[in-house]
Amino acid sequence: MVTQAAKRMQKTIEEAYLDLLEKESFRAVTVTQIAQAALINRQTFYHHYQDKYDLTDRMTAAVFIRVRELIDVRLAQLKRGESVDDFFSFLNSSATQRFLTPALRRRVTALYTIQYDQLSLSQLIHDYVAANLQDLLAPGAPS
Repeated sequence: MVTQAAKRMQKTIEEAYLDLLEKESFRAVTVTQIAQAALINRQTFYHHYQDKYDLTDRMTAAVFIRVRELIDVRLAQLKRGESVDDFFSFLNSSATQRFLTPALRRRVTALYTIQYDQLSLSQLIHDYVAANLQDLLAPGAPS
C-alpha cells in the first residue's frame, strides 16, 4: 500500500520530470537532474522508481488510462452512428481539449513523443484506436 507521503513524493518527482521534459529531450534528462529539480537526493528517487524508464512507464500507463476513457466515450458515439470523420475531428477539437485538464494535457504532451523499447504513449493510443476501429468497421460488426 502506498502512503500519502509516498504519493506526494511521487507527484513531486513527476512534476520535476515534466519540467525537465519541457526543456530537454528524454534522452538528455538524467536521474540526477530529476532529483535536483525535485529537491531530493538520488536515493529518494530510487526508493520510488528503478530509473527514468520506470518513471516514464508508470506515468505513461496512468496517462493512457485517462486518454483511453476519452477514446471510449467517442467510440461509443461512433457505434451509435457518428461518422469516422467526426470521430477523428473530435479528437483534435476544442471539446477534447476541455476534457484534458491542463495537468493531463501537460503529461500527454510531454510523454507523447518519448520513444524507446518500453511503453510509448503514442503507440498505445494508436494501437487502441486501431484495434477498436478495426472491430467497429469490420464487415458484420454490430451497429
